[in-house]
Amino acid sequence: MRIRPLGIRLVPVVLMLASGCRQEPQTVDDLLGADKDGNGVRDELDAYIDAKPDTAAQKKSLRQLSAALSGTLIVDTTRQAALHEAASRLNAGINCVFSHYDAETATKRAAEMEKVSVDTRARVDAYTRYNTARSGSVMALPEGDTCLK
Repeated sequence: MRIRPLGIRLVPVVLMLASGCRQEPQTVDDLLGADKDGNGVRDELDAYIDAKPDTAAQKKSLRQLSAALSGTLIVDTTRQAALHEAASRLNAGINCVFSHYDAETATKRAAEMEKVSVDTRARVDAYTRYNTARSGSVMALPEGDTCLK
């Protein structure tokens, strides 16, 4: 019997949930994780980014995206202004990544950062709340250099 692929692309988060998660964060601080240098990026993600063979500018863009993703986990989903600001930071981070890599690599890096940033059930739940709250909203794509200096 030959099995045919159905053409269904499973979301990495779903796979992560099915395989089991790490211990659950219980507070906002736990959602954000340890960040000893205060750059807005969990220490474990800083180490993950540092291990990449990418240039310093590319790594900086990944950190910007990672910090923006972290912001979506703690945003007040009842406040439209807060949601808009979180989305603006996320769009700027994605745009920055795309300005430092070719399109194929940028797409992979952005998806990879999302996967490693949203790596527990509590983070998945928080990210889902953010995305649900943003559902149906539209924003203009950022123009120009959106990378943090």
